[in-house]
Amino acid sequence: MHFVPHHFPAGASPRATDLRLTVLGQTLDVMRHVAADYTSFECDGPLEFITDFTDPLPESPVTLRPLRHGVNVARVSAHQARFTLPGPGHYQLEVPGRPVLYLYALAPAAPAPSGPQVRRFAAGRVHEAGAILLHDGDTLWIEPGAVVRGHVIARDARNIRIGGGGVLQGAHWPADAVRRNNVLFAACRDIVVEDLLITTEANWMLLLGGCEGVRVHRLRQIGH
Repeated sequence: MHFVPHHFPAGASPRATDLRLTVLGQTLDVMRHVAADYTSFECDGPLEFITDFTDPLPESPVTLRPLRHGVNVARVSAHQARFTLPGPGHYQLEVPGRPVLYLYALAPAAPAPSGPQVRRFAAGRVHEAGAILLHDGDTLWIEPGAVVRGHVIARDARNIRIGGGGVLQGAHWPADAVRRNNVLFAACRDIVVEDLLITTEANWMLLLGGCEGVRVHRLRQIGH
């Protein structure tokens, strides 16, 4: 059984303090965004989750989506529920009266790329990156558990890859910005964006203008 929880650094975002999520005896980091709570981890098969809430659970049903998986959320006590996720995927737990909890179950992480054109942000840190400018052949790799505060811009470029499984937080906008874009590709070709969580209160998370050959896989977004 492969299970790797992603631990987020202090100061990344507020943590949810009114619930505890446990898997295989390990407590997951549950982060709180203005729009939802979220956590992420890697797995390669089914996992049982134990969820303990500070407040009593409501009488109305607790729902795990997508409904196609048929996951039953069992009420163990007034403050505890259990459920089993079938494997990698993006899920959400809905408890009436509290924020939605996004459960990002990622497949085992691929090895980080290397080379002179790889810009890598290591796990366990908040990186104040500002504007990240990408050019032909560049790779931006945000490791699981890394939080990058900044925004990405590429213009008239090709063969660019963004991935890694970490978090990109929109930040460091110019004071006169009319539109705020976490990731902007303009007139680019052969672009891959995959395995990334973007969180922001800005207008646009991923904006593609006049681009060709773009592939977007397993992109997660939480906005408000």
